[in-house]
Amino acid sequence: MYFIGLLDKLIKTKDEYYISPIALTFVKNICMIRIAFISSLMIICFNYCAAQYYYKDILNTQNTSSELIKYKNATIAKVKLSSFEADGTITKDFFCEKKISKDYKKTTLLSLDAELGKSIFETYYNEKNNIIKTVDSSEQFSCTTNFIYDENNRLFSAISHSSSHDDDFINNSIEAHQFEYDQKGNPKRLLIIKNQKDTTVILFSCNEKGQVIVEKDTKTAFKYYYYYDDKNHLTDVVHMSEYNIKPTPDYIFEYNSNDEITQMITSGEQKANSMIWKYDYENGLRIKERYFSSSKKYLGKIEYQYQHY
Repeated sequence: MYFIGLLDKLIKTKDEYYISPIALTFVKNICMIRIAFISSLMIICFNYCAAQYYYKDILNTQNTSSELIKYKNATIAKVKLSSFEADGTITKDFFCEKKISKDYKKTTLLSLDAELGKSIFETYYNEKNNIIKTVDSSEQFSCTTNFIYDENNRLFSAISHSSSHDDDFINNSIEAHQFEYDQKGNPKRLLIIKNQKDTTVILFSCNEKGQVIVEKDTKTAFKYYYYYDDKNHLTDVVHMSEYNIKPTPDYIFEYNSNDEITQMITSGEQKANSMIWKYDYENGLRIKERYFSSSKKYLGKIEYQYQHY
């Protein structure tokens, strides 16, 4: 799996790159937690993270739909990923391949790992290229999310059913996200309902352009701030809480003249947890991702190969 190769690299470079006990636990339980990167090969399962809902729910689904349109315009049938170590050798036991149906209504991402086994992520689209369902499954975990849009083609709700199991127990959960919009069509409020009883209210504030600039969790008072450039690109996502008065960046983006992301920095509370991703494109399609540590040490790369119908 894409992220497994990266985590392997982080472990190998632990003398230079800080790995917290939480991160190590995350590595061990990655089958239970589904990761989605900006590459849009996968999108997030709602149970993964309880924050940045505007970015993960709305912007990520929009980015994935935009990616599908690029595939359709380029008549892409298959995308194969190859992972390389910092020394140029190919990553051992790495397989990741995405297949696109001929009618462009379904994509299937297959990943194989020697230790974790097979993982399949299916995404279904409607005639407007909107995501209507995702199915994420492995030997120990499954998550199905259904998406509903309103008459103005805005994400109205998403309901995620997940199940995880091992030899000792089975855990099932339901999480519903319900968006509300103001009279101008801007995101106003999000209701997060877990297991049909526990509800959290997320409030959004928008600027004069209708862009979300503040996201607030009314239960925890945790806030996310979104910043944009003069071309309306999202450039920064930062957070602040009552325990952390100083804003902490989570994502920092840079773009080229074609509005493509050329660099993404993912940050944490500690600078050593930061990662730098650099992206290369050809004819509108991503062909390479290189990643670096916070000290700009080169860690490896992912290359994309495309097959056409």
